Amino acid sequence: MSASSVSTPVARSQRMSFVQQRLWFVEQLQAPAGVANPAVALRVFGALEAERLAVHLGQTIARQEVFRTRYVLNANDAPEAQVLAQAHFLLRQEDFSQQRKQLERRLQQEQQARFDLTHPPLLRGLLLRLGENEHVLLLVAHPIVIDQPSLVRFANDWMVAFAQTLEGHAAPAITSPAGGYGDFAAWQQQEWHNGVWAGALHEVCDTLRGVPELLKLPWDHARPTVQAHAAQSLSLPVPAALLANLAAAGERHDLRLDAMLFGLYALLLGRLSSQTDFCLGVPVDTRAAASLESLPGHFENLLPVRVQL
Repeated sequence: MSASSVSTPVARSQRMSFVQQRLWFVEQLQAPAGVANPAVALRVFGALEAERLAVHLGQTIARQEVFRTRYVLNANDAPEAQVLAQAHFLLRQEDFSQQRKQLERRLQQEQQARFDLTHPPLLRGLLLRLGENEHVLLLVAHPIVIDQPSLVRFANDWMVAFAQTLEGHAAPAITSPAGGYGDFAAWQQQEWHNGVWAGALHEVCDTLRGVPELLKLPWDHARPTVQAHAAQSLSLPVPAALLANLAAAGERHDLRLDAMLFGLYALLLGRLSSQTDFCLGVPVDTRAAASLESLPGHFENLLPVRVQL
């Protein structure tokens, strides 16, 4: 994946955010399964200079501190983030033109492969050649450095910049805004130390007190003893007229469409499980300022919402 970072100078050590601390702990707890890695696959059509793409992508990744960070135990046996002066990114390339039917399996296999948190960059790339004018670029990261929406945003920004260079335009370098993710983590820790969130924490604890630990759905198989992250997705088209009707119904009750869909989903789960009290996790973005919008990092957290039917 990358050259060893053991001898690479450490630029500085910095605090870890709460979500990073949690992910580090889960990584140790769930070995060898680890945690679920965010990934994004980009399909590229047309003639492609693979080496040029690899160099441009590597330079872009090298400018991001979050990808040059390793996570180790310090002298006090506490996890610590250490930003390295450099971390070498290697884009692996495979000819998959004779194995197109195995593409989905290969992408899933790459996404599930574990990272070593002590050896950045904690983002790896795989370029699969499907034909002379067709490629798939897969970027996989460890969630301790970036969440899924941030990875998608980073990949899209990079693709735009790379396309501009191919057209002969001088594309602006993709760099982090002033104040990196380490500054966000330090601010978060300071807010906690100052007791800013104490009231909100007590309110959440009171709301969740006594909630059942599991949502007992009628699965056709037992829960595994060791959690795995192998999964599949199913996409179902929703007619535009149905969405419009749902949105209109929501407006009559001062509800947004996402709130309407969440409520319907909760009703479905309640009906399938025969439970009237359970929790659902809702992903929320914890960015505290608009200036952090373009900053890569893990800002997503799960908000537990108690459903009582």
